[in-house]
Amino acid sequence: LKEEDWDADGRPELLIETKEAAFYLAPAKGGGLFEWDYASRNVNFGAVVSRRPEAYHGAGGAESIVVSEKAGAATGDLKKHIFYDWHRRMSLLDHFLRPGTKPADFKKAAYAELGDFVLTEYGWTAAREPGCLKVSLARDGALWEGEKRTPVRVEKDLRLRADGSWSADY
Repeated sequence: LKEEDWDADGRPELLIETKEAAFYLAPAKGGGLFEWDYASRNVNFGAVVSRRPEAYHGAGGAESIVVSEKAGAATGDLKKHIFYDWHRRMSLLDHFLRPGTKPADFKKAAYAELGDFVLTEYGWTAAREPGCLKVSLARDGALWEGEKRTPVRVEKDLRLRADGSWSADY
């Protein structure tokens, strides 16, 4: 287990390496698993791209995509398919969605988050267990319904195994 600031944000990330895999956790960013490298297949199972404004979207993001006149007809259709994430995409983030949220809303990052867990810091401990390293992450946060605050504690125990597999218990 190594504790290092991989993204230079002033908060350490955790790196757990075995012969078969490497696991990267971000306790300061929702306790998420942002990378899971599997050595024997030379693949990162957590490889996703966060959707952020790009220069070719134009100064106004998706609303000002610059295209040629020939492609102008496709511009409107393209704008309907560009969405931006408000957080880094990774596994094990704890979302509390408003009732009625549809998968399409989540896909578009156009949903209300009731909890305050996705962008906030989790405390953590690590301990060896037979056949694995157990990393426990926990946070005391809240769910919000208008002005009403309901305290909630989220605890998740990750068991990272030498063979490259893992499991999570909440």
